[in-house]
Amino acid sequence: MRIRDLQALFGALIAISTLLLAATVFAWQMRYPDISKRDVQEWQPAQDFVPAPTLEAGSLPTLVQALARPVFRRSRKPFDPALAQALAPTPVASTTPPIVTPPPDYSQLAVKGIIISGATHLALISTPATPDGVWLALGAEAMGWKIVGLDSNGATIAAAGQTHALKLYVDNAPN
Repeated sequence: MRIRDLQALFGALIAISTLLLAATVFAWQMRYPDISKRDVQEWQPAQDFVPAPTLEAGSLPTLVQALARPVFRRSRKPFDPALAQALAPTPVASTTPPIVTPPPDYSQLAVKGIIISGATHLALISTPATPDGVWLALGAEAMGWKIVGLDSNGATIAAAGQTHALKLYVDNAPN
């Protein structure tokens, strides 16, 4: 910038500052109107206000009564307590729903061996608690799952209405 431009800018700033100072002094000297001398009319309500009576919870009109007597219908009838009683909803006893426990996780069970010889049907089932496995017969339980079937390919287990097949030889070939 040139010196002439700076001098012009400085002059403009001095002019603006002078105007702001004059407005401040003017506002400082201005008198506020005296509120006591204002012409204010006293408030005159058109009617006397009576506080509304408090209603108890049992005396409040219900939606059933409003539905029994629609306001904007020609068929509107006076209040009939018998009709209102008939239309009133019956209170329903609150019952907690039964807690349904999901079946245990069957993916932690594995079949390591099967013995089928005559009347003997056994499966070697391994669990996280018994990684070496335990020999179990038909009807025995492991981790909440009951053994319901045994064949040369594996075991069938059931719990909570669900059944799953545990294979003896798992196909781990990539797809």
